[in-house]
Amino acid sequence: MFAVHMDQPRSPRAFVQVIDILGDDREVALPGRVEVRQRPMRSIWLRPLDMFTSHVVKSQDQVRIFGEGVRRRNIFDPMLLPKPARIAKGSDPALGGNPGASEDHDIADVVHLAHEAQEGRKTQLMTSIGIIGSAGRMGHALETAAAEAGVSIAGGIDKGGDPIALAKIVDVLLDFSSPSALVGNLGAAVAAGKAILVGTTGLEDHHHQAIDDAARHVAVLQTGNTSLGITLLARLVKEAATRLGEDWDIEIVESHHRMKVDAPSGTAKMLGEMAAAGRGIDLASHSERGRDGLTGAREKGAIGFASLRAGTIAGDHSVLFATENERITLSHHAENRSIFARGAIRAATWLARQPAGRYTMDQVIGI
Repeated sequence: MFAVHMDQPRSPRAFVQVIDILGDDREVALPGRVEVRQRPMRSIWLRPLDMFTSHVVKSQDQVRIFGEGVRRRNIFDPMLLPKPARIAKGSDPALGGNPGASEDHDIADVVHLAHEAQEGRKTQLMTSIGIIGSAGRMGHALETAAAEAGVSIAGGIDKGGDPIALAKIVDVLLDFSSPSALVGNLGAAVAAGKAILVGTTGLEDHHHQAIDDAARHVAVLQTGNTSLGITLLARLVKEAATRLGEDWDIEIVESHHRMKVDAPSGTAKMLGEMAAAGRGIDLASHSERGRDGLTGAREKGAIGFASLRAGTIAGDHSVLFATENERITLSHHAENRSIFARGAIRAATWLARQPAGRYTMDQVIGI
């Protein structure tokens, strides 16, 4: 590995400098299939205003070239050349709509071939994660999922650990600890200026207020479930509740392992909130829980909850819509915690790139 410093020239010619490093007679392994009409060029000519843009300055500063041999294509990764404003029909895409291109040297678009596709993967590989609650079941699942994804776990703490020290050495925190520790963990994230994903369940109103306060300073994603499937289920529940009238009763049934300490589950509450949002009502004043004894008839428009605890169930959730003579059931069944861990790792790498604000899993998967 060696570094090459490229002094800023009077006109932007970053690409020709890189080609000269490799030599005119040496073949460059390009990232992907390249058609004959798409070829590297010997110079770049840009419009005057483009000469001062950040990506041009970056490419003219310093480029680290890894593996001169087989991995020589990495030389293209640090540089993203400006794309043409438009592509003229029947013409070379490299020249379409760019009046500043030189006559005999096309502005090749080959450097864009792998850049955008690889950018997300590179960011994920470069993101360092800290786990709060690392000794628990979810903590172990997160470590396994991170290793499978090639993501760095920089450290972890459990009860009694120092979240501030952990926050200082990572890009993003994953909090799967307990509600009582949440406020301190949010404070550590804010103090260090680091993003935090809150997967802790059993939260109350004052916890959500603390999350809102922290989100004014750092990126915060709070969710009752990091499964990508559950995220989609929640959207479907809201859609169904929006389109079905009050004559359709809504019941949410969740099942978990015998060690779970809160009920209903955070996921069940989230599904209830989505159903309530679809109906345009407040969940707190329209939910029925813990039915026992002579409860009377079901309230019209209520959203009911039922919780089961047994064995080693990772998590089952069903939302029942029922009316006269017909029923619709939307369900999700988790086989093990790995699905939550994989979703959390994906969400964490996404969250690390976001500005301050409160985010949801919907935004992670783009729905």
